[in-house]
Amino acid sequence: WASGAPFALAAGAELGERVTGVMLVAPRLVFQPDMERTHPAAEFFGGLRRHPWLIDAVFSIIRSKRSRRFLGPMIKRFFEGSAADAAVIERDPSLVPFFVDGVIEGLDVTREGPVREALMFAEKTSLDLSGLTAPVTVWPGGDDRLNGPDRARRLPKNRSGGPRAGEA
Repeated sequence: WASGAPFALAAGAELGERVTGVMLVAPRLVFQPDMERTHPAAEFFGGLRRHPWLIDAVFSIIRSKRSRRFLGPMIKRFFEGSAADAAVIERDPSLVPFFVDGVIEGLDVTREGPVREALMFAEKTSLDLSGLTAPVTVWPGGDDRLNGPDRARRLPKNRSGGPRAGEA
């Protein structure tokens, strides 16, 4: 789901024939610099991509301030970039605290996961998918401006044939 897509693809490649299928839901495989001024998530991650030396500090601050009061508005703004997501949140406002609690729980353990993910995105890390034998199904987020159908229909390729995190 979203930025978990490169990890799902990498796991599928590493596990080879033991994997019977990989499902990507609104995969975030492409960085869209033109969206930085119009979508809060793209603006946030675009800034980190331009200034990767700040990634560790940013997630240290987020970890130190982890609370519903701090993270709730941030997460809610991320959903506002998609009309469909905003409608779901409006119908069930309990989803925002649910996502916030998940972020807090993860950050309680460590900040290393989000830091490494952001660094992979900033560094345009190439994935070796030569071991991926399972079929890959992509379900794009129809109204999702970050992960829309036009971008999710194709997996970005690098010279060795695998997607590059954060780059088309």
